[in-house]
Amino acid sequence: MKKPNFLKHAWLSFRRSPALTQNLLQTLFLAFFGFYIAVSFLISGLVAGELIRDFFPGRNVLGMAGAFLIYYLPMDILMRYFLQKFPTLSIRPYLLLPVSKSAMIHYLLRRSLFSFYSFLPLFLTFPFFMVEVLPNASSTEAVGFIIMVLGLIVSSNYISFWVSKASDFNNAFSIVLLLLLFGFLFLEYKGITSFFPYLESAATAFFTNPIWWAIPILISVGVYLYLFSYFKKYLTAEKESKDETYLQNINLGFFGRFGRAGRLMDLELRLLLRSKRARSYLLMSLAILFLPLAMGVMEGSEKEFYYLLFGLFMTGMIALNHGQLMLSWNSLHFDLLLSRGNTIQDIFRAKYYILALSCAVTYVLTLPYVFYDPMIVVFNTALLFINMSFSIYMYMALASYNSLRVDPNEGGSFSMSGFGAAHYLIGIPIMIFPIVLFYVGKLGFGSITGGILTLLVVGVLATIFHQRVIDACVKLFTRNRYKIAAAFRKA
Repeated sequence: MKKPNFLKHAWLSFRRSPALTQNLLQTLFLAFFGFYIAVSFLISGLVAGELIRDFFPGRNVLGMAGAFLIYYLPMDILMRYFLQKFPTLSIRPYLLLPVSKSAMIHYLLRRSLFSFYSFLPLFLTFPFFMVEVLPNASSTEAVGFIIMVLGLIVSSNYISFWVSKASDFNNAFSIVLLLLLFGFLFLEYKGITSFFPYLESAATAFFTNPIWWAIPILISVGVYLYLFSYFKKYLTAEKESKDETYLQNINLGFFGRFGRAGRLMDLELRLLLRSKRARSYLLMSLAILFLPLAMGVMEGSEKEFYYLLFGLFMTGMIALNHGQLMLSWNSLHFDLLLSRGNTIQDIFRAKYYILALSCAVTYVLTLPYVFYDPMIVVFNTALLFINMSFSIYMYMALASYNSLRVDPNEGGSFSMSGFGAAHYLIGIPIMIFPIVLFYVGKLGFGSITGGILTLLVVGVLATIFHQRVIDACVKLFTRNRYKIAAAFRKA
């Protein structure tokens, strides 16, 4: 049984990928952003020792650095879960070839390590190691620091991979685990409890006692072996895994009683709950609901601006994430969708109502904030209707003009497939319009109440006329239907 050159194939796939040149502006933007983050981490690593001495005088610099590294672990797991695209689809072409399954799985797991998120901590820790650890620490502490850094990177990668795969079988498990991580970070951030002194003691013990070096190694090896056994059992050419039947037996036919558009809403809800990418967006959107708790009670002259941002994000984040790819979610079966007697009018109506419903549901979830800061709920009420009208209308107009092919089962919230330059630019009017509208109303009526009422009245009136906007978007789509259909058929 011949073992293929996986690395060569991966390089050829990357070099020949049409996405590399089709969205050149997007590629350049991501490259510049990655370069900026890397340089920022390098500079931070060079001055990290001095910063620790300034903010924590008299404390052990290496122990504090180790505590920060351990503290970084849950944040890295969350970041990888929501943003990293794990390469589970890359070995699918080999499944029908005479290639050892074990070799494929080992390649898959090792390749997942070589991502930007794995190299990111090195940009911070390598200059710190050269400037602070080598000149000042013993050889045992230096080796312990290297093992801690590499162990945290490897264990974080495979734990995130494990959580991502666990969500295919039991979405509640991943939600509970992510909430625990969020809770840990929130309690530490708000000062309700402090784990930092314990982390500092643990890091100091780790650097000075080689016995503790086995902990990250054992965690990494254990999760690696678990993932290996998982893929060994469920990785088949026929895709006979539970992720194909996730929520299959749950009755999601509530909207079917409302006609053809209602049946399409049922399909959209199934897609939202079952596809990996849509579920990642959903979890990330729900995490935004805790934004005011993380920021604290707003004070000062800028609080109105923060209330506007809170309201836009909390009541519209699901619509933002899902609505930007409005028609693209159905790109793999769009022709079939139209051939089953569904009109473009039905599709747009279903899309509008499911996004408007998501805004209403997230608004209801934010109502307990009335006991925390009543102004949050007041602003959310006005911005709910702005998101149910203007924001969704912008997404529908974008979908009618420019939609690209998307694979809903592609993992990673930060996957850029299906996004073009227009998807980034559309966020500008969506953010600016309600802010300008609020301040115009505030200046015109001379009070915050005037600004809120202006948002509310404009939002309600715009929501009432949603059917007219849907008709206009249908006409726009009709003019661009052949271009969009051709984009959907591109592999």
